[in-house]
Amino acid sequence: MMNSKITDSEIIKAYKDYLEVERGYSIYTVSSYLDDIKEFTNYLKEKKISSITTVSVNVARYYLMELNKNSFKATSVSRKISSLRGLYRFMIMEGYVIMSLMKYLLPNMKNSFLNNYMWTRLKRCLIPLTKEQRLEKETTQF
Repeated sequence: MMNSKITDSEIIKAYKDYLEVERGYSIYTVSSYLDDIKEFTNYLKEKKISSITTVSVNVARYYLMELNKNSFKATSVSRKISSLRGLYRFMIMEGYVIMSLMKYLLPNMKNSFLNNYMWTRLKRCLIPLTKEQRLEKETTQF
């Protein structure tokens, strides 16, 4: 990280200005993006993560699982991911972070088959199988 003294609020304010001035987004789009980002930063505070610049891939994945647990529509989840991807791209561009953890997140949540498939795969990666589930998986593979 090139500038470790900048606060999350300053980064988000700079991102807001970037969206409005350089990207020319409407106030409604900017407002939606900022709402999504605020929701994410609140989640980070609950998890006692100090800054958006220090988020790990696993934390981001758990956040996505929380979104799924809260039964958001696929289009809402897709927009939330898009909002965060844009923020992290901006943070790379400005030198606040070196790499974007958002590139490891799900690309498109609109397709319900893909949505269910990806959530199932994500859960398998994050939640260990029980002994019974492992045995069942082994017997159904043949």
